[in-house]
Amino acid sequence: MIEHIVTGKKYRILTDEKKDEWDRVSFWTSSADVECENGESVEEKTSKLEGICLTATLTAGSTSVTFTDASITEDCFVDVYTDVYGVNPESIQTGETGQLTLLFEEQEQDIRVRIKIRER
Repeated sequence: MIEHIVTGKKYRILTDEKKDEWDRVSFWTSSADVECENGESVEEKTSKLEGICLTATLTAGSTSVTFTDASITEDCFVDVYTDVYGVNPESIQTGETGQLTLLFEEQEQDIRVRIKIRER
């Protein structure tokens, strides 16, 4: 017997009697198929909660690193991470929409900096 898995339902449909071939259909719903009150799918809405990660390098001797992305808005949440424990930005500057600059003390080595951007 050959069986094809089809998402979204849960029963079998005979598709070819000679080959004894069936489709299995489930009642499960895809997150892309469920619409929220604002018109977004559940998949779109939850991806915004997870956020977008951006990575840059603060080069040795530098004091700032700038990120540019459309997800950076005036009212977004920003989480900052560095690959050296205890190195944190002294300030965060938001200029125009889509741009964010982190200011650090001057470092003796390159530091990887990652930000996570989430909507409010």
